[in-house]
Amino acid sequence: MEFFDMIPIPMLDGVVMHAPFRNTVDGTLCISSHHLILSSRKEGVEELWMLHRNIDLVERRPNGLSGGSIVIKCKDFRVIQLDINSPEEFVQVAACIENLASIEDVRLFYPFFYRHMSPILEDGWTAFTPETEYAHLVNSLADEWKISYVNKDFGVCPTYPSAVVVPKSIDDETIIAAANFREGGRFPVLSYRHEGGARRTLHAGTAEAEYRKTVPLLQPDTDIVIPMLRLHSIQSSVLMRSSQPMTGPNSKRCKEDERLINSVLGPGKRGYIIDTRTQTLAQTAKSRGGGFEVEIHYPQWRRVNKPIDRHNVLLDSLTKLVEACNDSSSSMDRWLSRLDSSNWMTHIKDTLNCACLVAQCLDQEGASVLVHGSEGLDATLLVTSLAQVILNPDCRTVRGMEALVEREWLQAGYPFPLRHNKSAYSTANNGRNKTQAPTFLLFLDCVQQIHQQFPCSFEFSTSFLILLHEHSYYSQYGKFNTPFLGLTSWLRAGWAGSERVGDIELGHHQHPKPQLGKATTKIRSATAPLSGLDHNRFSTFLGTCESDRTSLKLAQQTVSLWSHLNRPEVLQSFLNPMYDPNNKVIWPSVAPMSLTLWSELFLRWVVDQGPQKEAWVTITSLREKDKELRLKACRLRRQLADLQKEAVEVGILAPSLAPPTTLPAEVPSVVALRGPSLGKQHLEDPSVVAFE
Repeated sequence: MEFFDMIPIPMLDGVVMHAPFRNTVDGTLCISSHHLILSSRKEGVEELWMLHRNIDLVERRPNGLSGGSIVIKCKDFRVIQLDINSPEEFVQVAACIENLASIEDVRLFYPFFYRHMSPILEDGWTAFTPETEYAHLVNSLADEWKISYVNKDFGVCPTYPSAVVVPKSIDDETIIAAANFREGGRFPVLSYRHEGGARRTLHAGTAEAEYRKTVPLLQPDTDIVIPMLRLHSIQSSVLMRSSQPMTGPNSKRCKEDERLINSVLGPGKRGYIIDTRTQTLAQTAKSRGGGFEVEIHYPQWRRVNKPIDRHNVLLDSLTKLVEACNDSSSSMDRWLSRLDSSNWMTHIKDTLNCACLVAQCLDQEGASVLVHGSEGLDATLLVTSLAQVILNPDCRTVRGMEALVEREWLQAGYPFPLRHNKSAYSTANNGRNKTQAPTFLLFLDCVQQIHQQFPCSFEFSTSFLILLHEHSYYSQYGKFNTPFLGLTSWLRAGWAGSERVGDIELGHHQHPKPQLGKATTKIRSATAPLSGLDHNRFSTFLGTCESDRTSLKLAQQTVSLWSHLNRPEVLQSFLNPMYDPNNKVIWPSVAPMSLTLWSELFLRWVVDQGPQKEAWVTITSLREKDKELRLKACRLRRQLADLQKEAVEVGILAPSLAPPTTLPAEVPSVVALRGPSLGKQHLEDPSVVAFE
């Protein structure tokens, strides 16, 4: 069906909109192929511009002959109500919105129609390839690691990228055999290499350690951490991920798989296999052909069960949480009870606990780790990603987080279209199934929890995490614009004039305008790309894996989200003004009192976030003022040094009386982990200058 046939009423006057923290708007509703638009045609009045893909559920509330109300529940947790007076138009508009919101053909999504007007400064599709991400590792340790293209045609593992990093000693035949032994072909691959964790310094001629470090002894069956003194040597460890081995009820073995994971261990070294399932579920999986690594076949590895609930449990948990957040009439006791019964905070605690365990193995034990659950997708990617946020300071920068999402989620085959087809408002009657889950949102919430505990260690603000959440569910998040003069002026003109009106300009975006002749003319301009024009919008999260994205030709027909975010003028709005580069490992607390509800995301449509925004603006202003004063101090110190030097030269001041002056650089800078795209704010940060 064409868009033309799906929109019986492209424009409707007299529609009343009710939205959170917004005045009631009485205006004109416009329905295009990808957007729901409402304008009052008045100056300075808020307007709605929303993608259909943001709609999670449409509820109809008929009111007899007076029409009815359409309640739109969005994937960003917003609830909007549209009141329509005519019963016939009420039914038609509701059906139209439902149909447009449920389109499944990816090629009809907005990224394939959007016209990107700004020049592309950096191609996000090639910014974080395995070749670039692991270039330093492969070049510096060429005798240990290599980039393998055994999966170049996606035949070995359909959900893996074409290039993967594996030990240098492993040939393609071994990889193929190991892939056949793992569910879905997801054989063990390198996720992260950690250096400089455990240390030991020895005096010449003595066997005693000069340096001893207190580290936790792993207790797989309890959350208790027992401190003990242990000697360590300087070494590196690796983090790997895979799916479960297909041992089956007879405990089958695969020598190639054993050789593959043993190759990452040094002589006499042992590693840990962190299984994100309970022991019971792991045993049950054997009866269905799955299983776990049998100790007799993997003697160098110690298996630890650190259970995280499966992905199909998370959506129910999120639904309960959002319902509790939207109930503003709850008493304190009921609110706390509903928050607790949602189990969302428990999921956060369990996930962080497992990630901290992995990080401890790598950093404090100096041991390599293999993480897997069943499919090696949801819980596995959660844990490996969070462990890197804890250990690797690069992942706490903007580009580092982008690279982490690209590497550990997009290239690792996380099925965003399946998991994010529905969100918190979906119901069993609305098509919810076991493939839908907010696993990526759980990851972002866990990062936000760490961000709250270490607010100065992250280059990005939590609004950057919210943006990633929104783009993962729909290609462009709709928002209110105050005022949106382009649309207002256009509607004031009565949609009259020529068949082709032009384009609506939205800042740095540009959207197709509905082309209308008479009031009954259906929308045509937005139904297909116009020849000769570049129709793009960010499609980074489209496709379930690299194979899908290659077949869809996303890199040729659409624009990566990273290309947009890394533009200096866009990046600036997501930078953390309190950022102070921290190259150390950060250990978050997983105690219940240390974890808080992410109000900036879950309560933004319920509780006024104005005070928090004002506080953030004040912090930013103070930080900028601090930078200006520090830079001024730098220049004054340099002027003082020049005057002292001149005074000595003319004999006014004796050299012995001239106090020593430390001369900072004219423009102090922070060394960026990933080059100059972090933004001028942090590359020219005078706040890092130390004054005596």
